[in-house]
Amino acid sequence: MEMRENNYYTINDALAELNISRATLYSKINSGKIKSEKIGKNRFVYIDDEVRQEHMSIKRSIEQDEQTDKQTVELLKEQLEYFKKQAETLQAQVAEQAHQFAEASHQMAEASQRHDTIVMTLTTTIENQQLQLQEGKSVSFLKRIFGMS
Repeated sequence: MEMRENNYYTINDALAELNISRATLYSKINSGKIKSEKIGKNRFVYIDDEVRQEHMSIKRSIEQDEQTDKQTVELLKEQLEYFKKQAETLQAQVAEQAHQFAEASHQMAEASQRHDTIVMTLTTTIENQQLQLQEGKSVSFLKRIFGMS
């Protein structure tokens, strides 16, 4: 790596020193974040401790962000798995309750049918007894005593 006086590096050496792409380097040069000078056909980039520190700080920040992203992804995967299990459990409970509801509904229908049958039987019995009572009232006292019809 060739270094000139006062921390000036060739473009290729600057790329190696900062471990960045050519496009990123030129972007930083064009935005004024990194100073450069063109001498003849060659461009030299000024890299001092401050530029290195800033670059390392950005690099560390990116690495921390990547680590945080990985941790977040792992946490989200765990949460997704947990919620999938919860959903499966709840679906099973809903299916069981639907089965119980259908069974209870069927039992209620049968009970209602039995109730209707009992009511109809009692109604018929009451009507028959009322008819017998009315027939008994229409027969006079003497006819009942002497058994005359």
